[in-house]
This record gives sequence, C-alpha cells and structure tokens, in this order.
Amino acid sequence: MRRARTLAVLLGTLALSACATGSVSTRPPWLITEADAGRTIRVPVGTTLDVALPGNPTTGYIWQRSPGDPGGIEVLGAARFEPSGPAIGQGGLVHLGFRVAKPAATSLWLVYRRPFEKDVAPARTFSVTVVGEPD
Repeated sequence: MRRARTLAVLLGTLALSACATGSVSTRPPWLITEADAGRTIRVPVGTTLDVALPGNPTTGYIWQRSPGDPGGIEVLGAARFEPSGPAIGQGGLVHLGFRVAKPAATSLWLVYRRPFEKDVAPARTFSVTVVGEPD
C-alpha cells in the first residue's frame, strides 16, 4: 500500500511538472514516422530528427531529400537501415538523420526512388513541416 501511494505521488508530480512547463522535453532524438506525414512539428532549433520510414534497400530504392528542398534542416550523415527480422532481403525501417538549423518553418520532402532511374516518378513520397523555434 505504501509503495502504491509513493508511486501515485511520483506520477502526479511528473504530470504537474509537464503541465507547468507546457510540454515534455523535445530534445534529441525526435522520432518522426510515416504516421506523421503531412503534420507540422514544432521543435527547438538544434534538435536532431530521426525520420524512420519503411523501405528495402535491396530493391534499389532509397529515401532521399527531394531536390530543391530549402535549407532550414541539415542532413546528418548517411541513412541507416534497420531490418524487421533476420531474413536476407527483407524490408524494415530506413532512418534518416536531420538537424533543425534555423528558427523558421521548413518543408521536409522525401522521395523513395531508385537513383539510377532518372525519368521515373518516385514510388512514394513523404513530407512534414518542421518549425524550428528559438530555444
């Protein structure tokens, strides 16, 4: 009974502190998934974004930024593939890293395509609007 009361007080304190600050910390990494498509995401400038989208690089398709994308978001290194299981050639999640570089609204457009197919429309697209807010 005493443990339950202590846990209830602790959870209440955490809930009050989250309400008092207006939100839970948005510090890195901020995970963005397919469910976030079309949404506006507000984060402090300097926040790292981990965009995790379904993909299968063994098919030749990769996720990449759409050409002409504005520069309020910086790319952080190469994409990383996380297979959904042990079978060779299966799909999984492709993780792309970005950093919010400016206090502005930036559309992050990604396309899923085979880079060697020049005049072919992307198989899929993904976009979110990221608003970098001053810290």
